[in-house]
Amino acid sequence: MSLEVIARGNRLVGTAEIGSLVNAEFAWSRDSKAFFVTYSDGGNVGTYHVKVVYLADAGLRVIEPIANGSKLVRLKCFDQELPNVGAIKWMGRDSSWLLIAVEVPPHSSCASMGTFRAFEIALPNGEIIEGFGQIEAKKAFRADLGQELRSSDDTCILRPFTCAPAGMDTQVSPVRK
Repeated sequence: MSLEVIARGNRLVGTAEIGSLVNAEFAWSRDSKAFFVTYSDGGNVGTYHVKVVYLADAGLRVIEPIANGSKLVRLKCFDQELPNVGAIKWMGRDSSWLLIAVEVPPHSSCASMGTFRAFEIALPNGEIIEGFGQIEAKKAFRADLGQELRSSDDTCILRPFTCAPAGMDTQVSPVRK
């Protein structure tokens, strides 16, 4: 699917399937040179991803800066799962830094379901600048977090063994501190 953006009086075209993405949310960077899109690949219980769309003279360029959130958050689930990755907000005055959340899927088959870590990343390469545990991120960015992240269970961070499904080994915390 082709995406068309009119920016600075120019018509920019590129390939980005954002019109067909499920639960898509987007926000422009402060310098208006890029926007991010957070979306699900399978409805409310699908895996969430972030794409960044850059406006360039030659057209639109789309990247997925964190294609695999399991490099940042270790999951402990009965079935193989990938963590959700969602953009929280642009950091700074331009499109160089983004704050993202990497969340344990809110599925009952995962220990500490719905908990998260936040990361400030550099774009376009997705390099981690700084990481924040869930409790720290809630304090620092509460006004920027959506309802799901604001209401994530802090008990699961403080006492992970209390948030594991029955029959799961609870010796390992699913979210790195």
